[in-house]
Amino acid sequence: MVPLPPTSSHTGQNGFDRLDLDGDGYISREEAQAGTLPEIFLFMDRSHDGRISRQEFHHRPR
Repeated sequence: MVPLPPTSSHTGQNGFDRLDLDGDGYISREEAQAGTLPEIFLFMDRSHDGRISRQEFHHRPR
C-alpha cells in the first residue's frame, strides 16, 4: 500500500516546525537564514517584531 502525500496544511505545519529550531513557537531571523526563508523574512514578518509566528507563516494574502 502506497502512503498518501501529506496535505498542504500538514506540509506547512512541518515546514514551520523544521524552521523553528529552538521550538519557541517563532521563526527568528537567524533560524530563517539557516533554512529557506532569508529572502522573504521581512515580507512574512507582518508584525515587524523580528520573528515569524505560526499565524504569520500560514498567512495567505487575499
